[in-house]
Amino acid sequence: MIPWCALLILLNAPGAAQPVADSRNGAELGRLIAEAVERNAEIAEARAIAEAARQRVRPASALPDPMLSLGYENDGAQPSLGRQDMTRLQFMAQQALPFPGKQALAGRIAATEAGEVETRTARARLGVEAAVRRAYADILLARVYLGV
Repeated sequence: MIPWCALLILLNAPGAAQPVADSRNGAELGRLIAEAVERNAEIAEARAIAEAARQRVRPASALPDPMLSLGYENDGAQPSLGRQDMTRLQFMAQQALPFPGKQALAGRIAATEAGEVETRTARARLGVEAAVRRAYADILLARVYLGV
């Protein structure tokens, strides 16, 4: 078996058969890359995670949900609103108001995290594309050896 370094030297020697980089090879490579990117589970997972991160940006800078409560207290033995002195019915509405600037900061943090996740998607795509290109280079090298 010839070491790969020696193989490169032999292939680059004058008169050695070189794989032809024609438009057919480029179109075939592009099709293979597109198919691999479309079917790759890691990329699909990264896209789903990125979409979830994008969906968290807007709620992160929103006010918390308001709270409504209803209370009933009866001092007597039977339900009797208004007959006993310590019987009461209570309605309450609450809204948390964060310190100024906290909502905007939370939104910026969520947007930054979403951008970070987007880079993971791009990284996964580039990894798949590089793997397909390496495999295609091996195919072209095999074609040269076989004389196809």
